[in-house]
Amino acid sequence: DPDLDEETSLNTDLSLRWQSPGLRATATVYRNVINDYIMLQDTGGTHGGLPVLRYEQADATLHGVELSVEKTLAPWLTLTAAAEMVDGERDDNGDDLPLLPADNISVGARFTPASRGWLRNPHASVTVRHYASKDAAPGEPFSQFDDAPFGSASTDSYTLVGMSAGFSPRVGNRVIHLDLSVSNLLNEDYRAFLDTYKGYALSPGRDIRLTLRVPFGG
Repeated sequence: DPDLDEETSLNTDLSLRWQSPGLRATATVYRNVINDYIMLQDTGGTHGGLPVLRYEQADATLHGVELSVEKTLAPWLTLTAAAEMVDGERDDNGDDLPLLPADNISVGARFTPASRGWLRNPHASVTVRHYASKDAAPGEPFSQFDDAPFGSASTDSYTLVGMSAGFSPRVGNRVIHLDLSVSNLLNEDYRAFLDTYKGYALSPGRDIRLTLRVPFGG
């Protein structure tokens, strides 16, 4: 729509940071007032079997919280935790804004033991992240799937586990980097709220990746 007005916003945030030899923490709260917020809306109509979407504008307010903590328990072990929460509403009618991420919280651990022989710079990590359930906002794109026999616009809560490990051996006169990562370790069935395929299929299952990086040049 070439006639849409420019968005203008006034964002206010407050952050507190704490750092000590074994602890780092951050807490941030914010409020963003946006005039002429541009959002994609479902018209309820279809064309060629596909939903017709259009861009609309309304004044809106976003507010949220971000928290993170990192604690070093030993030279080889660090624990982490984080949380993200965001909410947004239209100022004219109080409806939720579409396509905002679901609230989530995560905990994790990083292991960095000392190098031993060919096992140079070993590292490993595990992360558990929980996503809260979230209802689709009125007129949200793909909201028609809440009334369909398959798919969904609103999503249930779910928890994902991820792991990674790697090391950097020396081969000849080069140091190579070998990493193995596994996302959705438990092969959880879920639909991510911002996944544009959530109306048609589940989000990705277990994903295993082996990466080898070989630097070239001097």
